[in-house]
Amino acid sequence: LGIVAALKAIEEDCDWATPSLQSRNDAEKLAHGERLATVLNAVAQKEGLLSRLDEDKIQKRAWDSLGEPKPGETVAEVGKDPAREFQTAHRKVFRKEQRELVLGWLEERVAVVAKGAVVAQARARVE
Repeated sequence: LGIVAALKAIEEDCDWATPSLQSRNDAEKLAHGERLATVLNAVAQKEGLLSRLDEDKIQKRAWDSLGEPKPGETVAEVGKDPAREFQTAHRKVFRKEQRELVLGWLEERVAVVAKGAVVAQARARVE
């Protein structure tokens, strides 16, 4: 519930880039993705989770993803701007790893709270 509220409260503003979008739906999807990444990054920073991410693994997975052919193609080719392609792949892999880390961390907290609630209910029944 806290993440949903945070997603609604965040406003992103970017003056240096204007992505080429095909439709309003694409713009909304991009905005939602950026808000979600911001919330997940804030949680990861606040809780000290970023040190658990393996940057070497993230870079290797980013390079590996660049070696995979795009849908409809049989061979992966380097585009006109390899550095930008790597940056995009790295951001995608990093955000996925960060999302999994934060969601796992939250899941642990939910399990602890749920277990505590069950214990409290059991105690109330005994008393």
